[in-house]
Amino acid sequence: MASSCEIVEIQVLAPAGAGEVRSRLAEALPPELPVFRAEEVPEGERLRMEAATYEARPREGGPPLPPGEAADALLSLERVPVERRGKSVDLRPLLRELRREGESLRMRLGFHEGGATARPEDVMGALGADPRGYLYERTGMVVRLQQAGGPETERSYGP
Repeated sequence: MASSCEIVEIQVLAPAGAGEVRSRLAEALPPELPVFRAEEVPEGERLRMEAATYEARPREGGPPLPPGEAADALLSLERVPVERRGKSVDLRPLLRELRREGESLRMRLGFHEGGATARPEDVMGALGADPRGYLYERTGMVVRLQQAGGPETERSYGP
């Protein structure tokens, strides 16, 4: 799966500002892995991945995308069971957004800490499509920062 939005959480041993961490990381990585942004997570806060946004596009010569009505019908269901490693997982609580945008299907899929996650391939299968017929790219992430005893803040990256 391709990705144009990855989040890396690193801990530095010596005090350094976000700008210094960004430039030093950018120097250490090859040019095809650009570092767009660095942010400091205040001491005592923890970063929790909340959701990711994906786009699915047909492979060359592959099947067309399911129609937008199929996405609407899937979102209207109370349960969307899929088999994963011999277990049934309900994707419905993890499906935050699902819509057709031109020649791609955009999906926002939630994460459950310590629990089930949804993969874009699972969603395509639930739509009745062969997941192998599509290319997938993660295009965005939503994270929550939580300070011990304090409020949570949500941040989105990507579209």
